[in-house]
Amino acid sequence: MAETKAKQPVNTLESARGDSGLLLARVTPQGRVLMQGLHASFVELSKLAAHLNGFDFDGYVLALEPDDSVCAMALFFEGNLVCASALNDGHTLWGDGALIELAQRFASGAVLEVCALERDLIHTVCGLSDRVWRVQPGDNFSGIRGLGDGRVALYHDGSILAHIKANYRETGAFPAPLRPAHLTLPRVVGAWATERYGFTLRGRDAVNPITDHYNRARAAYGKPALEVLGQLGRGKTPLEVAQTLEKDIAGLENMVETFVREGLLHRRRDPDM
Repeated sequence: MAETKAKQPVNTLESARGDSGLLLARVTPQGRVLMQGLHASFVELSKLAAHLNGFDFDGYVLALEPDDSVCAMALFFEGNLVCASALNDGHTLWGDGALIELAQRFASGAVLEVCALERDLIHTVCGLSDRVWRVQPGDNFSGIRGLGDGRVALYHDGSILAHIKANYRETGAFPAPLRPAHLTLPRVVGAWATERYGFTLRGRDAVNPITDHYNRARAAYGKPALEVLGQLGRGKTPLEVAQTLEKDIAGLENMVETFVREGLLHRRRDPDM
């Protein structure tokens, strides 16, 4: 599709965060700041999402580390969460995994910034994912197209709305779904989900197959539960375990409480101990 379809010169918009390691933050246009500096101590993530849904919010939420770098980002289209991305140990997460990471970072001290953006613009970027399509956009294309020179073009219904200098060198496309699928925030979790735990002596025996206690623990809890116990005892938080094992974080709460109550785990005061 020729870019000459645009009837006037194409505007170059500022990126939401042009220096970010998160591609979603670089290709999304800069919005109008509505709220910033939101801490987990005075706002719940689920209630914030419900509030934004209540007035069909179009825009994005950034999770910011103390150095003001973006660690996670979520897009809202017509009040619904439709796209999310997050950084984790040098890897980029998408979708539900990114929302879990966003919730974890928020609970651990990251602050949120909420920015509004025009509906057509937010729609163009809601198809971004880890997969780029090596196709030429059609006449009615909506989405993002990499131009190969560091810029991306934002298309809506076949017309270019804007260019963004996104430091993106690919020439593929990210089509925007006509009706983007909705994402769901992880269920509200307490401080237990971001705490770190250590083995007691009984807990260490429970995950050691050469001990009699292992057989009793496996019969009592099941092998999958012992896998969770092993990762918790070696220092992962419940949120990290849920992400690694692709489990619902809410489903781990009773399991963690049981392990602590029955003397298999103890809460660590110092995460580095």
